[in-house]
Amino acid sequence: MVEARATVVAIDAEYTWVETRRQGGCGGCEGEGSCGVSTLSKVIGKRASKVPVENPLNAKTGDEVTISLSENGLITATAKLYLLPLLLLFGSFLLVDQLLAQWSQWQQEWLVLVLALAVTALALGWMKREGMLEQKGVVPVITEIHERNIVSFNLNKNS
Repeated sequence: MVEARATVVAIDAEYTWVETRRQGGCGGCEGEGSCGVSTLSKVIGKRASKVPVENPLNAKTGDEVTISLSENGLITATAKLYLLPLLLLFGSFLLVDQLLAQWSQWQQEWLVLVLALAVTALALGWMKREGMLEQKGVVPVITEIHERNIVSFNLNKNS
C-alpha cells in the first residue's frame, strides 16, 4: 500500500476531499545536496492538492488522516495515464508512416508527425468519451484518523 498523510477539507455526497502536501521522493538523506529528486522537489515546491477519497471511518472536516492506495491501483492508473498514450502515439507513427509509404509519393517527416499526432488525439478523445480512461477502483481510502495533540499554555504570570 502507498500511504500519505492528509487533512480532510470537505465532505460531499459522493466523496470526502482531502488536501495533501507534495513531498520529495524521500524523507531526506546524506545525499540530499546531489540528489535530483530533492532538487526537483525544491523547484516544484510543496503545493497542496485536493484528492477525492473514500471515507469508511467517517472522518470529519479538519481531521488529520492517513490515506492509502494499493500498488496495483497505482500501477493501473499510471499505465492508463502515461503508457497508453505513448503506445498510441508510437502505433500511430508506424501506421501513418506505412500508409503514406504505400499511397503517397511525398512521404515527409513533418506530415507523418502531424498525422500521427492527429490520429493519437482522435483515439484518446474516443477512448475518453467511451469511458475507457476512467480511473474506477483507483480512489484512495482513509485508513486511519490521527488524534489531535492539543497543547495549551498558561500565559498567566501569577502562577
